[in-house]
Amino acid sequence: MSFSRQPKITLETTWVPAAEGDQPAYVLTLQNGGREPLSGFRLVVGGPGRLDPQAEVEGGSLRKWLSNFSEFDPPEGFVLEPGATWTLTVRQLSYNLQHWTDGARNAYLALADGSTVAVSVGQTVCRGNNAPLKRGAEIYPVPRNPPVAVSIIPWPDHVAVAGSRTCPEGLALQAGDPVATQAAQAFETLTATLFGVEGIVRPLAEGGMPVLLDLAGGFAAEAYRIGFGDGRVTISAGDRTGLVYGLVTLGQIWRGARSHPDSFTFPVSGEIRDQPSMGWRGLHLDVARQFYGTAEIRKLLAIMAWNKLNRFHWHLSDDEAWRVEIEAYPSLTEIGAWRGHGLPIPPLLGSGPEPTGGYYSRQAVREIVAFAGSLGIEVVPEIDLPGHCFALLQALPELRDPGRDRPLSFGAGVSRQLRQPRPRQDLCGAGDDP
Repeated sequence: MSFSRQPKITLETTWVPAAEGDQPAYVLTLQNGGREPLSGFRLVVGGPGRLDPQAEVEGGSLRKWLSNFSEFDPPEGFVLEPGATWTLTVRQLSYNLQHWTDGARNAYLALADGSTVAVSVGQTVCRGNNAPLKRGAEIYPVPRNPPVAVSIIPWPDHVAVAGSRTCPEGLALQAGDPVATQAAQAFETLTATLFGVEGIVRPLAEGGMPVLLDLAGGFAAEAYRIGFGDGRVTISAGDRTGLVYGLVTLGQIWRGARSHPDSFTFPVSGEIRDQPSMGWRGLHLDVARQFYGTAEIRKLLAIMAWNKLNRFHWHLSDDEAWRVEIEAYPSLTEIGAWRGHGLPIPPLLGSGPEPTGGYYSRQAVREIVAFAGSLGIEVVPEIDLPGHCFALLQALPELRDPGRDRPLSFGAGVSRQLRQPRPRQDLCGAGDDP
């Protein structure tokens, strides 16, 4: 299988909300910006927007369909001349588009010899809405006069601190028992992962302020107390996670005073006490649809710990992929972990024609679980069975129901038993509420 590149072939997608008497429309416009005519090709488009397999298509036909993956044929004998465009209008989607990232994320041309030609895909635009596109997070400006003197998120139960001193060069952690030592090591790893060049943890010889870690009784799970005074800080807790959370709060105070000295202070005296109000503080990551490597998972776990989250919901399998190594069933990862043109799992969700994906080895899983545990995070794995297992059945076809009345493969006529389209708010702001 070969892959060629022609970046001058582009695809523009437009969402047209429903007007009086008309259905909403999803318009795909392919332009040949090259010097040679194009013929004998199929247009392959990946979502996340889903076409209805019975959708009315103007300008071509829907050849194959699986969830958010679609292949379109141009009219018979069609030739896309240099500089010309080919427009497809789809009159029915499984749900209305809501965001500009809901449309085509990847597209390519599939040729008769099995090769592919890359297509450059622009962001989906909405007809009638000229608002600028936004992506990612908007940085919240740090106020010059914030309502609190110290920088902490989430805000603790009790804060009674006074005074302001020059922010110390760093924090010199002093642990007197094995549990406190583990907490200190976890915090040092955490800050090195997130803020490696800042030197939050540093010894006394390099100007670090003494921070005594005290494992004591009388504390609820994950609770802690921070005491300021006499040129040192004492953190007390009843367990390792409580000590880590106390260190995180102190680290946040240090970073706030260090980065924004006009807004936040490092206290001279007083105390902070806190304990979680909710036992389950979780974050969900779907790695079946979008794979993330071990290094990325560790970074995410560190961010969770810095925000005192304690449950990592790890979504390891779905229709789009199987992501965890099972020694007894190697085909689960040999086949089920990869998507691409011509593979048993097509390039769903716009992952592109080249083989992409990955999986977590047993050793990687052990390391991730251990790293999470050191930060007070419990890993909650999710394996989808018996539903949502297209990838599993592609890898282990012997598990298919022999009485199934239709083949488990993708095609325009594969699945007619879809759920009714759900009313959704579209990206132009029209339509019913979700």
